[in-house]
Amino acid sequence: MPGLRGITQKIKLGSGLIFSAFVLSSGLLLHWILNSEDQSRERELVFGNQPDLYLLNASISQFNHQGNLDSVIAADKFTHYPLTDVTTLKQPNVRLYSLHNSQPWNIASENGRLLSLSKYREEVVELWDGVQAERFGGNHQTLSFKTENLIVYPGQHLVECDQKVVISNANSETTAGGMQARFDIGLFKLQSSQNQRVVTTIFAAAVSGET
Repeated sequence: MPGLRGITQKIKLGSGLIFSAFVLSSGLLLHWILNSEDQSRERELVFGNQPDLYLLNASISQFNHQGNLDSVIAADKFTHYPLTDVTTLKQPNVRLYSLHNSQPWNIASENGRLLSLSKYREEVVELWDGVQAERFGGNHQTLSFKTENLIVYPGQHLVECDQKVVISNANSETTAGGMQARFDIGLFKLQSSQNQRVVTTIFAAAVSGET
C-alpha cells in the first residue's frame, strides 16, 4: 500500500527532525548553563577581590617588646584586597628604628605593597619604582642607597634587593648587583651579578678635606 508507506516515511522524517531539534536545543541550553556558571564564577572572583578598605595619608606604627618604636609604615594611600590579603601602597615610606642608632632608616618609593603577618609568612613590604633610602648620622654623615626594587622585613630590620644598587656616603660610592643589609647591626652584604660587579669609588677630595 503506497499510501501507508508514504505516511510512515513522513512520520519517521518528522520524528527525526523533532529529535534533531531537541538535541540542538539541549546542546544550546547546556552551553548557556555552563557559560552562565563560568561568568558567575568570574564575577564572584572579581567581586571577591574588590578593595574593602582605603586609607589616605595613614601610617602603621609598631613597637618592640620593650615598648620602643620599632618601625613605621606610611603611605599616601593604602588599598586592601581581602581575597589575597594584600595592601597596595602609593608613595610608601618605611622607617626602621634601631637601639644602636638614634636616627632611623627612611626608605621611600613610588609604589609598593604590604603582605601582612600570618601563620604562613612574616610581615613583608615590597617597594619598587625609584627606591631611595637614607640614614642621617653624626657630623652630617649621611648613608644612602638607591635601587629599583627592594624587599623589607620590618621585624628583622632586614632589606634585600637583587638588582643594581648604589650606596653612597660623603667619601665614597659603591655600586653592586645586589644587596642584603641588616640595619640593626649595620651589616651590608654586597653581591655581583652577570652585568654588574661590586665597584667602589673613593672621593679623594672629600677625604683630604676632612683631614
